[in-house]
This record gives sequence, C-alpha cells and structure tokens, in this order.
Amino acid sequence: MSTTGIMFECSCGEIFYGEEAPEECSKCKKLGGFVQLPEEIVKEREEDIKAEEFEDGY
Repeated sequence: MSTTGIMFECSCGEIFYGEEAPEECSKCKKLGGFVQLPEEIVKEREEDIKAEEFEDGY
C-alpha cells in the first residue's frame, strides 16, 4: 500500500492515499464515499493498519 498523499477513507473502511479521493471505491463500488481524514485520525488509522499487517504476517 502506498502511503503517499492525503489519506481518504470510504464509508466501507477502504483506505486510499492520493491528492484527490477516487470517484468510486474499488472495494464497495460506492460513488462519492470517500472523505479526507483529519491528521489525528490518520495517525490512529495508520497504527491500526500496521497492527493488522503484523497479525496477517506481512
């Protein structure tokens, strides 16, 4: 997963990094479901992602 750019999260939980949110979620196919996360939430989400990857053996 690339962690370059702004962090966006879809209402389904899919995370996307980039300069703009995608129009459609690649996971749930919802249009306009992404929101930009505030910095304090970004740090929390990134810690959660690292913990999940560790548990999954990545």
